[in-house]
Amino acid sequence: MAPGTSYQIPNIPTLCGDTFELRTNRHCRAATQASRQWAQAQAFLDADEADALEGARLGLLAALCFTTCDAPQLQLATDFLTLVFHWWDRGVDGAPGQAAFTDIWTRLARTTSTSWQTRFRRLLDDFDGAGADAARSRAACGSLEAYFAWSRRASGFAMGLALLEYAEGLQLRDGVLAALAALRQTTLDLVIWMHDIASYNVQQAAGHGYNAVAVLMAEQRVTLQTAMARAGARVAALVADFLAHEKDAAAASWGPYVDRDVRTYVVGLRDWIVGTAHWVYRCDRYFQGRGEDVKAFGWVFLLPKQTDAGEEPSA
Repeated sequence: MAPGTSYQIPNIPTLCGDTFELRTNRHCRAATQASRQWAQAQAFLDADEADALEGARLGLLAALCFTTCDAPQLQLATDFLTLVFHWWDRGVDGAPGQAAFTDIWTRLARTTSTSWQTRFRRLLDDFDGAGADAARSRAACGSLEAYFAWSRRASGFAMGLALLEYAEGLQLRDGVLAALAALRQTTLDLVIWMHDIASYNVQQAAGHGYNAVAVLMAEQRVTLQTAMARAGARVAALVADFLAHEKDAAAASWGPYVDRDVRTYVVGLRDWIVGTAHWVYRCDRYFQGRGEDVKAFGWVFLLPKQTDAGEEPSA
């Protein structure tokens, strides 16, 4: 490999160790098809997005992250991920996208509690605000700490984690969720790191350096290859943090019924971690159909810089 034309990324699933079980929801195919029909009917995707939808494999991502819910819940999760990826690539503005969210919200409101809806709306406002203030936020994020404070809001993944409660019909009080905050944030940071490691190439090609790996390079003044190695070390350290927080959660008790829901919730966080670790290779979004080769050998050829870069995708 010629210097400067390629780099090697860590094997992300390997960084998770052997304590995470990869599972897939049995309704994956049906929910994926139903969600594609929903997106077509809602008409918020432009022609390029519609063409790329199959390769994005968002139905698979949903099935890897929401592994035991029924088909209607899995379809809603797929619908929501489709909308979030659209928001990343095209922005939140636009009547069709807003109408699509209204449809999703109507379905969510049928079975979720008022407290859950309040928390979800707060996360949505954070996401919307982070996107609206992106230019100023990015200019202020010269460190990984600042970047992650912004990306936890701007990525939309916090809303995805919140959907675990909807998908599994969990009843978790605010106090219980507060006790699980460290576990949840560790999961969120892991998902962000995994996406940013995988998405670095397409983002640099588009002229968008706003990515955890790019921030690490600038902050620590290291090469891309060194930054990738350090990013892998960060993921491994966060996995260890997750396992430690998981032990703390297992030692706590809120009564048998709540404890059962907490166990289900923690397993769902595990699914998000290991599911994301595998999905980034199986979609076409990051490695242009070469995901399995990249997973096996790690080598990625740097894409040429685009001359007509538009808005930056978040991941």
